[in-house]
Amino acid sequence: SEVIAQFPANIVFMLLSVSLLNGYAITNGTLQALTRHILYRSRKALWALPWILWLCSGALTLISQPNAVTIILCPIAFMLAAESGMSPYLAIIAVARGCLLGANAPIGQGSLVIRGIYDSIEAYSGISRTIVNCVYFNSVLTDFIIMLIAYIIFKGFKLRSVHIDKPERLGRTQRLTCIIMLGVLIAVFMPMLLYSMFRLPLFEYLSTLL
Repeated sequence: SEVIAQFPANIVFMLLSVSLLNGYAITNGTLQALTRHILYRSRKALWALPWILWLCSGALTLISQPNAVTIILCPIAFMLAAESGMSPYLAIIAVARGCLLGANAPIGQGSLVIRGIYDSIEAYSGISRTIVNCVYFNSVLTDFIIMLIAYIIFKGFKLRSVHIDKPERLGRTQRLTCIIMLGVLIAVFMPMLLYSMFRLPLFEYLSTLL
């Protein structure tokens, strides 16, 4: 029973459920259509695509869980890499480092954990906010340097503007899939965001479930 109690059921459930959702989105062409729309809108500045992935990943992780963001964004990142000629290694590094960028923000999941630990220690409770801010500053600097190195090594700057035909509008099934994916993100990040704002036990409990 002790071994079973240590089994990470929440993480396994999230991996399976989001993987099924991604599989459905790929089967009905939603992810492919989103990829074409993103490429079409960034066709004149493909060199910025890795940085856009990095910032989007950080922004989503700021209000959600890194695991959920990584699972949802990685298939899109790989498709963008395949269509644009970007290195898949650069795409995955952009998503991974972006997740850390958001998770370590003052209201991110990582910073909330760090602050909670230091608040529970009497000697550090008064300076927990300062420690969190220092951790975030170091994280931003480190992630930017790693991203810049990967951008240079994998020649992201060589991505050039290409002619891309305007993609068709999303179909009914694809729009519905996008709504479901957005709903999953909202369901994941809303309890955590509410807990960071109001510190109520109910929101803390809900954030541990998702």
